[in-house]
Amino acid sequence: MQSSDGRLSTTAAQLSKALVDSPHISSYIKSLQISVTSPGVLRWFMTRSLNDEEIAPILPKLSHLESISIAGWKSGRLSWKELHSSLQASLMQALGSPSVTKVAINGVDHFPLSALNFSPKLEHLSLIQSMFVSESNPLQNGASRPRLRSFTVRVSRLSLPVILYWLFDTDTAPDVSNLQFLHVTSSSSNRKLLPRLLPICAESLQVLELDPGAEVNTAYDLHTGAVIVNLVITGPLLDLSNMRQLRSISVTARVWCVGDFWVGSTGEETLETSIYSSPFAWLAQVLATAPVSLTYIGLNISFNINKSSLVKIDWMDLVQTLLSIPSLQRVALIVSLDPSSNLTSTDAIVNVLENQEHLAKLIAKGVLVVSRTSGPENYSPRL
Repeated sequence: MQSSDGRLSTTAAQLSKALVDSPHISSYIKSLQISVTSPGVLRWFMTRSLNDEEIAPILPKLSHLESISIAGWKSGRLSWKELHSSLQASLMQALGSPSVTKVAINGVDHFPLSALNFSPKLEHLSLIQSMFVSESNPLQNGASRPRLRSFTVRVSRLSLPVILYWLFDTDTAPDVSNLQFLHVTSSSSNRKLLPRLLPICAESLQVLELDPGAEVNTAYDLHTGAVIVNLVITGPLLDLSNMRQLRSISVTARVWCVGDFWVGSTGEETLETSIYSSPFAWLAQVLATAPVSLTYIGLNISFNINKSSLVKIDWMDLVQTLLSIPSLQRVALIVSLDPSSNLTSTDAIVNVLENQEHLAKLIAKGVLVVSRTSGPENYSPRL
């Protein structure tokens, strides 16, 4: 479909004719990915100019689709309203196909969430970096709500109220009571989703992935270990004790250190302050509520801290909490560098962590693995 320069080499008309001449081809097409650019000067350099109404007649011929992905091109944003009405109608029809089980909406503003109400077999849904609208569209007589098995939500605080209303205040949105996999990126401004969603899927959820943001971090004096009050906002705790099927939880977190050094006007007086920020107190409190079913914990931590500061960070409370979980089989501490870090390698960080006195207890028990990337030895259960 693409030439060597990245532009489309097959026209919509040619593809449509191929599907008409050889209709059996459509039975082999299970996945549809549509990346759309917004009109602009650079559009030609990214993809061959193609009117979206040319695509619309093709979609009804793809009657065996199982997966549909709609996205703005690369890091660009797309407005649903910019699409030709014929393509909108064709996509809505495709989303309602009884064969579609997986849908991803990425970087599409003004997408009508109610369109997903009519995907009868929808099981896997991803809503990423998009602004949504919720419309009241009642289900047709005899139609049933889709029942989600996995749900990924990475949206801004402006989108979340719409998603909350759609999920919990309408009787036509997908049923989330049987969720087995949940990935949520949240912050202090949109932390209302989990408290409402987790109780609904408490009896079914098996895999939970969280990126709670830096708001859950606590700031400490690097030299004394004293808490720096009111420097950051501690997020509300999560209670996992009722998640009876939960076997895996992965958390994305950040650790950083900042320091200042002043010299008095006489050159004799000096003042040095160093503060580090970590989520370990929050993590320890959340994981203290872990159910007996939990066997895997993934800690995906990005660091912006030098070796001499890293050795002073206190891991004791978190490690004690991990040691108190009797069902725990594996902890994967996956190290990466924060984009703002001056370090060029994670080697020094990994070396410090592997020799840290409290983490060493978990390593000795064969529970903890420290690595740079996620590999087979720290595999997180997925559905």
